[in-house]
Amino acid sequence: MGAGQAILWSGRARNPWLAILVGAPGVFLLFWPHGLSAIPRYVLGPLLIVVGTTFASVAAEISATTLSVLLGPLRWPRFSIPLAEVAEARVEQLKPRRLGGWGYRMCGRRCWAVVIRAGEALVVTRHDGRTRKITVDHADTALPLLDRSSELN
Repeated sequence: MGAGQAILWSGRARNPWLAILVGAPGVFLLFWPHGLSAIPRYVLGPLLIVVGTTFASVAAEISATTLSVLLGPLRWPRFSIPLAEVAEARVEQLKPRRLGGWGYRMCGRRCWAVVIRAGEALVVTRHDGRTRKITVDHADTALPLLDRSSELN
C-alpha cells in the first residue's frame, strides 16, 4: 500500500506446520555437529529457515486502488493488482495437492496461486485473462470491494 492509503479489507492465513516442516531441517543443519561441510550447512540451513517462514503466512489487503498480496512475517515479497484491472472475483475451495503442494504455485499458463492451507481462496481474474488465487480467511467478504461490474453499468 502506498503511504496514506487506508486498508478497506484485510485477510490472512497462517500454516505453522508448514514453517516447522520446512524450517526444522534448516535448524537441524545449522546445529548438527556432524555430516555436511560448512558451506552447505551455513547456506542451506538459513535458506530453509527463510523459505519456511516466508511461505507459512500470507496476507491480502484491499485499498481504494489496489489488492496487495504480502508473504511472510516481513510482508515481503509483495505483489499488487490494481483494482481497475480486475475483471472478476470469486471464492473457491482450494486443495494444495491439486496444485502440487503449498507455497507459490503455478496453476496454469496464466495463473499462479499462493497456497498456505486447504480451504477458502480468493480468486481474482484480470481483464487480460491472468488469474491469481490466494488462500485467505473470510475471502467472501472481499468480493463486494472487488466487484467492478456494478460500477461499469
